[in-house]
Amino acid sequence: MTIEQRKKQLAVRTGILGATLIIGIAVAIVACGNNPSSGNPTLPPQENTSSEMTETNTETESVVPEPELDAAVLETVIVEAGMKTELAVEDFFSEYSGQVFTIGKILTQEQLKTVGANYEVPIVCDDVAGVVMVKVVDTTAPVIEGAKDRNTYKGATISYRKGVTVTDNSGETISLEIDSSAVDLAKVGVYPVVFTARDSSGNVATVEIKINVAKEPIIDEEYVRPMVEKIVNEVTNETMSDWDKAFALFKWIRQHILYVGTKGDRSSIWTGAYDALDNNRGDCFVFYALYAAMLDICEIPNMQVARVGGTSNHWWNLVYVDGEWYHCDTSPRREADKQWWCFMQTDAQIKAYEESYKEKPNYYTFDPSLYPERGTVIVYDGNSHKGNKID
Repeated sequence: MTIEQRKKQLAVRTGILGATLIIGIAVAIVACGNNPSSGNPTLPPQENTSSEMTETNTETESVVPEPELDAAVLETVIVEAGMKTELAVEDFFSEYSGQVFTIGKILTQEQLKTVGANYEVPIVCDDVAGVVMVKVVDTTAPVIEGAKDRNTYKGATISYRKGVTVTDNSGETISLEIDSSAVDLAKVGVYPVVFTARDSSGNVATVEIKINVAKEPIIDEEYVRPMVEKIVNEVTNETMSDWDKAFALFKWIRQHILYVGTKGDRSSIWTGAYDALDNNRGDCFVFYALYAAMLDICEIPNMQVARVGGTSNHWWNLVYVDGEWYHCDTSPRREADKQWWCFMQTDAQIKAYEESYKEKPNYYTFDPSLYPERGTVIVYDGNSHKGNKID
């Protein structure tokens, strides 16, 4: 055997010996592991799942974001106290463009005028729920009404508060301060009076008027109206209908004012009414003016009618009662030697009287185009109203 052959034989034997040794060691280890006396627990066999492993989804699940309210929905709604009876959908948006919107809490009118109140109002906009804060504020000044320049005369007394009212959007009671310290009613002149109103939120309103103190009375509505009101209050009451009031006042004039042809001040119904009450007499303008002033105080619509085409001027009243306009002339008239009361007359009735009154042709001729349509049904025939006898 050559040296080369011996080397190959030795290498084979060495390999076999090494393999045998490795196998022996492995068997010894396994045997030791299965021996209870060894004190080592038996390890469970490891399954080789490399060929059986199921492929799993290793991707991370995506997070769905919470839905957000429309950006046009306001976080806080500012409401001016007393300016709204209820909130509308549009109030909750900076710009409303037809979004489907539900208000989950209805605020009352009383709540919407409670200054300083804050309310959480649940809402739903396009299926997204949220909460909007409603805040009630007061930035509006009180309102002073009825304060206007006044006329009086030297030595007279005057009530600055009469006819003046003050209101506030919050509904609270507002006190009115009146500064008349500059007025001297003993001296002719023009003086300022300042009205001031302040609400609990600090909003302030001021109005300044002028008091004109004349040497003698100025005949205007302010001076005459109380005189007329006194008569109206004596003759009428709140239970009476407009027709009954109009008739009672018509009757009072016919019984207390005499007709004279003397011309007085015809500048207004108040100068005419003053002439009537101061002298207890006057011409047709005085009769028209006093009746107009009385009807105005009763808030019964009326207007002046003027004759056209006659030999002289004549005025009377057109009065609106029970949904129709009718002619009323309080100045005395006669028909066939008896008094004729031109009260709530139709066009046809005054035309018939005119035709019978030969002394003054065209007595009740007027331009109908200047006035509203008049009633055509006879409601007063001289002694009865719609068939009912009148005293």
